[in-house]
Amino acid sequence: MPHHAKTLRDRSASLPVSVVEAAISDFDGKIQMAMGGNADWATGASHVISPNHMGGKLLDLEANKDLRLGEIEVECMRFDTLIDAYGIDTIDYCKIDVEGHELNVLQTYSWRVKPAILKIEHKHLPGGSLARILQPQGYTIFPENEDIYAIL
Repeated sequence: MPHHAKTLRDRSASLPVSVVEAAISDFDGKIQMAMGGNADWATGASHVISPNHMGGKLLDLEANKDLRLGEIEVECMRFDTLIDAYGIDTIDYCKIDVEGHELNVLQTYSWRVKPAILKIEHKHLPGGSLARILQPQGYTIFPENEDIYAIL
């Protein structure tokens, strides 16, 4: 969401960080997203609504229908594209919380750079779907209520 990206850029101006205004998905291009608001937890919440989305849609739930403020088209890229763009060759810790789009991100990832520790939200995904991706990559899985920790 553009206003949140501006806030992040302003607050991190003196830090060695990059603010990338793009969603991570299973292709490079543009993707449609729903924007949330009208409640503290929903301010800034968004999720993919394009047909390729594999998980649940938080802002489409009946209980959250009044929190959906609109839609936005944003740039998107694969995780590999982001890694290549910034020349990343190691990742110590990676948190993935993309509101049901986790399978899209991980199923198309090459795994040539394996994060030592992953924390991934799984509450919007079918049971066991992350383990089927992560365990063959050598990760030990520790599930919690809404997240999975995966450690090499």
